[in-house]
Amino acid sequence: MKSPHRNRCTGGLFLADAIRIRGWVGCISLWLLAAASHAQSWPSKGITMVVPFEAGGGHDAMARIVAEGLTARLGQAVIVTNKPGASGMIGAELVSRAAPDGYTILFASPSEVVNAPIVNKTMRYDPDKVLAPVTLAGTSPIVIVAWPGTGLKSISDLIAKAKAQPGSMSFGTAGNMGSNRLAGELLAKMAQVDLMHLP
Repeated sequence: MKSPHRNRCTGGLFLADAIRIRGWVGCISLWLLAAASHAQSWPSKGITMVVPFEAGGGHDAMARIVAEGLTARLGQAVIVTNKPGASGMIGAELVSRAAPDGYTILFASPSEVVNAPIVNKTMRYDPDKVLAPVTLAGTSPIVIVAWPGTGLKSISDLIAKAKAQPGSMSFGTAGNMGSNRLAGELLAKMAQVDLMHLP
């Protein structure tokens, strides 16, 4: 397979999202190393929910719905704060360095807690050591869409075209470390075709 970092676009294929991702998608992760004495009085003040992506996207919208529900249930304000950058790693690192009292939570995605450690060996936090999964807040399907002019009507059509015209197919995603990217690379590997990634 050729490098997934090539920067040419042909074929018009965009892999938006093709396999259902479960597990860490939407997991709320807490920095949960607080002493047991805090558990009885928690929460006694507002909670910051860090969303490691820009405001206005799907991840942010889901976090705001969850924050509203948590505010009502806990009786304390849960304030959403967006800290985007580096495929979610900036927000995750901020939470990893927060006081270990449960008042700073991360509305996590696979990008910063699963994928980043696999592809980025210089991370400044270890998700397995500093974050604890609390609950699954939602799942996100991954869907393949193509420009109508390609004539592709099914996954079989896509694979057949990629095999007939090696190197001519591309797929676009929101970034290098997202689950969409991994799904596209998995599809290419399983189908034994060359799909060029365009972040």
